[in-house]
Amino acid sequence: MKIIILFFLLIVFYSGVAQTKTDIGSLYNTIYVLPDGTNLPEGKLDSLTRSWGAGKIGLIHSYEDDVKGLVHLVRIKDILSNTYESQTEKNDFQLNSLKGKLAPDFTVRDMNHKKWKLSALKGKVVVINFWFTTCPPCLQEIPELNEIKAKSDTSKVVFLALTFNEKEVVEKFLLRKEFNLNVLPDARNIIDQYHIILFPTTFLIGKEGIIKNHYHFTPHYNTQLQEGINNALL
Repeated sequence: MKIIILFFLLIVFYSGVAQTKTDIGSLYNTIYVLPDGTNLPEGKLDSLTRSWGAGKIGLIHSYEDDVKGLVHLVRIKDILSNTYESQTEKNDFQLNSLKGKLAPDFTVRDMNHKKWKLSALKGKVVVINFWFTTCPPCLQEIPELNEIKAKSDTSKVVFLALTFNEKEVVEKFLLRKEFNLNVLPDARNIIDQYHIILFPTTFLIGKEGIIKNHYHFTPHYNTQLQEGINNALL
């Protein structure tokens, strides 16, 4: 069983750690479970953060939990924070090594069963966002991505959102949250192919199929990604 552990920051670590600042579980039907097995009351995540300490709350989350909308809260030890920093640096080095190289090809179907093949999109700029339905920073990022897509010429720029979530889970999610990218469920193999361990992560691929850059969600995310798209269109 693959486990996802999350710290509270701005990015989510896949099979690792991360952090976030916003309690949005009640908005998206996520149930937070305390170490004693009880559920954390809605709107109390910030209170728990103050009680346990900033950066000391972690979430243990499996694929099976995702189907049920469950996230288990645990106390994070300082040594785990060091592990997170080490893993983040290692992953960024790995992702940076892909820049300037041909993007790994894949074929996957979207929510409407339309087939998407990356190599068939040459001649267009492609934005690939890796996310999942109960990832708090992924949810924070969605309005930014919707805004960027709304400003883009979709005849020249293609937006793909890949998740390991099964189609049925994504369907329920999209009833509650507007996500205007082409959403591609059941993409676990592609996530592994692109060495994704931090969520959300976004790749920018140029018209020739070469990886231009990758981005994590930050306060300057919108501007950075938009500038990258503009440059790739030149």
